[in-house]
Amino acid sequence: MSFHRTPGLVAGLAALTATCVFACGKPFTSFTDDTDGGTTSTVSPTTTSGGGGGAGGMNQGGGGAGPGTGGIGGTGGIGGTGGSTSTNCDLDDPTACSAGQYCSAGSYTCVSCSTLGVLTFGNPVPLDLQAPGQTPAAPRVRIAPGGVEELLFTSINPGASTDIAIATRSGTSWGQGTFIPGTNVNSATAEASPLRIPANVTIPNVAMSEPIFFTATINTRRKVMAGTPSTARIEVPNLNAGGSDSYSVALAYAAAPPRYWYMRTVGAVSDLRFVTQTAEETTPTPLANIVLPGTCTLTITGGMDLAPWVTPSGTHLLFQANPQCSTASLVRGFYVSLNTNGTVNGNARELTIEGHPDTSNVRTPSLSPDFCSLYFAAEDVNNERKLYSARRR
Repeated sequence: MSFHRTPGLVAGLAALTATCVFACGKPFTSFTDDTDGGTTSTVSPTTTSGGGGGAGGMNQGGGGAGPGTGGIGGTGGIGGTGGSTSTNCDLDDPTACSAGQYCSAGSYTCVSCSTLGVLTFGNPVPLDLQAPGQTPAAPRVRIAPGGVEELLFTSINPGASTDIAIATRSGTSWGQGTFIPGTNVNSATAEASPLRIPANVTIPNVAMSEPIFFTATINTRRKVMAGTPSTARIEVPNLNAGGSDSYSVALAYAAAPPRYWYMRTVGAVSDLRFVTQTAEETTPTPLANIVLPGTCTLTITGGMDLAPWVTPSGTHLLFQANPQCSTASLVRGFYVSLNTNGTVNGNARELTIEGHPDTSNVRTPSLSPDFCSLYFAAEDVNNERKLYSARRR
């Protein structure tokens, strides 16, 4: 899982298993359903003929936003392609739209999940998962060979430390999760922020198939590592400067070249920096301050672990933070678009999750491989940590 550190966490391994303790704020919900691929139609069924799209917008995988007055696929419609027939859809029916689409609460039409301009989700539900250990967090899902959905997360292993666990999905159930056996990934120290890339993806300087990226403590320093259940772990080259600690790694494996984002301390300084670099660069670039809704600004030298997650192509960042930039006990989830050099593009927005109280945590958020669902960790009414999912709407 991504480590959630309080100010002054650098000293001591015990604090590395602590969860994030940042303050909460009320969700930022002032946006309408203004998706990046053009306007959607009203609830009345309409058929439109679309023209060419404009220059690439915020939506994942490109496709332009063009002026349009019609329904989905109007002039410069979704993805900048031609027109489409829009029909009413039922928000509560998970089969109302085709695969890779969601029913928009703003227009009651089916919209491509690859459109990431506005991220609004329905009521969250606990994952049907028997998680090993306690206090699970950092759910990260990929499509494994054979088309199986594979979930990586972390949990406190009783009598040991925080370890990485794995589960696979069958229907709607994730079944029994298990800690990854052996010592190639897990160890006597705490592991965190797991991310496993798809098969047939090559990352420079990491010569292994389907590596799991994570952080662990090596000789008193926190390092970005890579390993598999059958391949010994290595320190990822270029990411682990001497005298520094690295936390909470994210990777855009489909970017050209692949790019990392992670939290980093410098020398004896206890504050975390949020940095980025490509897989071939040797020096990270600190990111500019991130402006949250309400003009609160997260500084690049603050004591917050953002637990970053990025889309495979590196166009959008999801993270956790305190909306008022303090270090109180609750956190909320946010997202922001990224430039091709990994820097932040514009102000962040809050993830809107219907039915999730303002006073509840949204920890370590990430999206499903098709961008149709949100995964995160939160405490239930009994203060028990669970993993949740919520569908786009």
